[in-house]
Amino acid sequence: MGLLLVMMEPPAEHDEEFQAWYDTEHMPQRRAMPGFLSAARWECVEGWPRWLALYDLESLDALKTPEYLAVAGERSTPWTRRILGFAKGYRRVAARQLEPVDAMAMEGAERLLVVAKFGTREEAGHLRCAPGMLQGLAQWRVFECATAPDAGIWVIAGFNGEVSVARDVATVWNVYTPYYQRQRD
Repeated sequence: MGLLLVMMEPPAEHDEEFQAWYDTEHMPQRRAMPGFLSAARWECVEGWPRWLALYDLESLDALKTPEYLAVAGERSTPWTRRILGFAKGYRRVAARQLEPVDAMAMEGAERLLVVAKFGTREEAGHLRCAPGMLQGLAQWRVFECATAPDAGIWVIAGFNGEVSVARDVATVWNVYTPYYQRQRD
């Protein structure tokens, strides 16, 4: 399995347009792609940037299909190019899932911890045993990203309750809560 992880934050004056774009164009478009198994958005409550999108993939080959390539990068819609033009903190990580091999994102998690970039899988494993990590831990997923500048091991952990572990072990340490689509007039 694979994962596409995307982080970004729009300036405050563009927040409403950003939400409309993600809710009405971008997320539905990605969900419909072959090889995309799930799609979810998350809002940061500790760390930066504010928004996270996670897409579980059958494999990283989902990012090479003609359907995906027809709407990615330079072929993105004008609205996508506009949004990405003003978004800050943009980070796109395509990664291969190492453990568990076939688990998809847990539904119903109250918190999601995204931690990166460990040099090795073993270093990431030490985090799992850190004081406070097991309390409320509901899911543990480990990914390997081979693309610069994000190469290394990434951990995504689902929690039911607060996350209370020291932050000094990795270069990215963000805690997210589920995003709920807002009603628009």
